[in-house]
Amino acid sequence: MDSFELNLIESSNGRFALPANNRGDEARTEAGPSNPPEETIQPRRLLPTEFISGLSDFPPKLFPKTDLDYEVVKDSCARGLLDIEEITDLHIKQSNAVRDRIQEINDERQALPTVEEDENDETHKLLKLYQQVSLQVKDTSAQTFAKEKVKAIEKKLPQDRKVNAEKNQKLLEEAQEIYYKFMDVEACENQRTAQRRAAEIVRSQRKPVLTKAERLLGLGESSTSDRTFLQEKHLYFTGSPLKLSTMSFEDAVFAGMELDDEPQGSASNQSQNRIPRASMSSDSAQSAPSNLHIPDWFAHIDQLDLQLVGDDTEARWKHLLNLMGTLEKQVNQGEEKKKAWDKNWHEPSPHWRHPHQQRSGGWWKCGSGPDATMAEKQCKLCHSEPPKQSTSAAGPKERLDKIMDAVNEAMKIVAEKDKEEVLKRLRQENKESDEKASGKGSKGQKDGMRKEDEEDVSGRGDYHLLRGY
Repeated sequence: MDSFELNLIESSNGRFALPANNRGDEARTEAGPSNPPEETIQPRRLLPTEFISGLSDFPPKLFPKTDLDYEVVKDSCARGLLDIEEITDLHIKQSNAVRDRIQEINDERQALPTVEEDENDETHKLLKLYQQVSLQVKDTSAQTFAKEKVKAIEKKLPQDRKVNAEKNQKLLEEAQEIYYKFMDVEACENQRTAQRRAAEIVRSQRKPVLTKAERLLGLGESSTSDRTFLQEKHLYFTGSPLKLSTMSFEDAVFAGMELDDEPQGSASNQSQNRIPRASMSSDSAQSAPSNLHIPDWFAHIDQLDLQLVGDDTEARWKHLLNLMGTLEKQVNQGEEKKKAWDKNWHEPSPHWRHPHQQRSGGWWKCGSGPDATMAEKQCKLCHSEPPKQSTSAAGPKERLDKIMDAVNEAMKIVAEKDKEEVLKRLRQENKESDEKASGKGSKGQKDGMRKEDEEDVSGRGDYHLLRGY
């Protein structure tokens, strides 16, 4: 039984290659008129002995960073780059894992029970030929045709050979899929794109953590997405030494290999691999139906000077929600204004305290206490009149408090209007009931009932946005 081979010798760039035939089994004949001798290709220049001897130690050891230039290493680390030896070492380990997995597949195929068959059997030869074509030919139509022929021939085989042939074909397709996903650049890009889209789907299905402003305004929408990408199989390398395994994105999330919520700034942060969502055009945004509920009190907020941006009421309402959420996050994270720089440059002078200050000068702020030297107390740079502090912009807490005060004030105005409307409606209903009354009951009782109704309405608490009174 032929095995699915990964030949690193026949590939000039170090990739895996599928041999079309067994070159080692070809018969070697003497040179003659019909068989010209093979030409010996000499290299243009000899490689140094150190390079040839270094090939015996493969993969190469990691080059120590201490031997590199410090500025080069510092610049590379600042940009998040890795040494080329670390990258190649990881690729070599992954290549070995792929080769081991394909070797396991070949062992499983060799372990399948075979049936005595004649080497001159034309059916067997055609089956092997079409199987080879379905794996090695790049043309899609030719592959499809060969696979259909393989299925047609397998239907004519005996039952035991048919089962073994189906298992053999599945193992061959698995080996081909692993090879294709690991070696083909386009397949790697498609796989990474599918993983990113699946990550977005999983994140969108998680219950979001609402801020205080979002809970106050009753926000929080649930989104449903297509789960097709979550079922696709991807390659994952686990363990030490690395081992190859194929699993769906959902299984990878369950195993802790995806969406591990790493901190911001990490080199392997999953959030850096997200695909930005395409923004809607102006036409589609205007034509899309809006299910947004804008409360009545926003009309009073919109008249205040809160610097809300937007062409219409809906846009300014969305800007208010985003602004409140952003300010609340900044307040919770404790973002404070950095302390102003208060140090000054001092020229070298023998009057300074420390030898390096006397020799080179530097940046510092002179003290004025009892421990300060006379030169520090008389320094005009550090003890000059402090500059007038310019009125800086309000911080996130002040801005959020201003917005929340305006929201509460607007809600009170709407609550008072609603209260007056309810009282007016009650008076109207009581008046109509008096006119339709048949004279039963005294007028004092009716006046008492109306007074109790009005006191009940006026005695209610503050109006709440979601719960009402």
